[in-house]
Amino acid sequence: MVQASLFALYFMTPRFRQSASIRLLAAALLVMATIKADQVYQMLGGLTSAPEFGFVLSPFQWLMTPLLFLFVRAKTDRDFSLKPQDALHLLPFLLVLLYYTSNYFVLGTAEKQTLLADGWLRTVPNRILIPLSGDLTQLAYLLAALRLMNQYGVALKDWFSSVEKREMRWLKRILFIWVGVFIVHFFYVLVQATGGPVPFSLQVLDAMNVIHFLMVNVMALAAIADYFETQSAPDEPIVLQKDYKAPALSQTERSLMFEKLEQVMQADHPYLESDLTLKSLASRVALTPRELSETINAEARRNFFDYINSYRIRAAEQILMDDNDTRIIDVAHDCGFNSKSVFNQAFKRQVGQTPSEFRTRHKP
Repeated sequence: MVQASLFALYFMTPRFRQSASIRLLAAALLVMATIKADQVYQMLGGLTSAPEFGFVLSPFQWLMTPLLFLFVRAKTDRDFSLKPQDALHLLPFLLVLLYYTSNYFVLGTAEKQTLLADGWLRTVPNRILIPLSGDLTQLAYLLAALRLMNQYGVALKDWFSSVEKREMRWLKRILFIWVGVFIVHFFYVLVQATGGPVPFSLQVLDAMNVIHFLMVNVMALAAIADYFETQSAPDEPIVLQKDYKAPALSQTERSLMFEKLEQVMQADHPYLESDLTLKSLASRVALTPRELSETINAEARRNFFDYINSYRIRAAEQILMDDNDTRIIDVAHDCGFNSKSVFNQAFKRQVGQTPSEFRTRHKP
């Protein structure tokens, strides 16, 4: 609770004023702090000693994953801004708030005490429907965020020849972990709701709290690192989904442009530049990025990323066959790759064997 609050306050400082994604993350962390405050209230017997405050904070947990989803949207769209229709993401929160208002908040203190004493918390809505629908709603938002990340990863390869620094794998891993947390919680609630025994019940809850603590710190620190890296090296915006109503070039024009592109690739070797982009290559062949992307997609039948890497791999093959002394990592860098792991993966995908295996097989 304290960690989430401190990070949220830091993210609301003027330093991050222009970052919509950081502001949304701050809101998500505040919601996390609210969820933990509600848990502390209940663990300390608040429903018995101060029932008038019961469930006041409970509806806020329905806001966390919608805020994480919006955070992912902001991270993957440089032109992101909240629109009126985004208010629909408040609907789960408002429905739960309405339920608690009509069934609990409108009652007096004595009536609340009587309601709780009569087992209101063990009724079907409170024991089964609300907890399970909450987990399913959270999972739906997380899966939607993962789908958005996958779309972003595909779009990156239409714009950049090196994507490993732009993929935000840290964010994808965090989303996967959150999915795992909510799946575990869903089955935990399901077993409890059906009256079955929950093995290691306290250990499960303790583990969930530890995971929440770690996730808050990892997510906040990774977002800070990513923010400052992006500020120091701003990138051109990308389009998540290409939606061309009509081809920009005719078949004849594409063929001519592709022939010109191949000549530039073979004469100038721009693929050796590790951070070559669609925009920078388009300027060399006097095309717009859209026209170049369409030409590569139609004539090479692959995206920009795979097209450039195919040239890099061919260059690496030649070095590996001609030179037995150059280290694999140096071959990777000389051919435009930023890391050995990415080089190894790309090489094996195209050639069918690792660079080391290829060199061994083609020793003179």
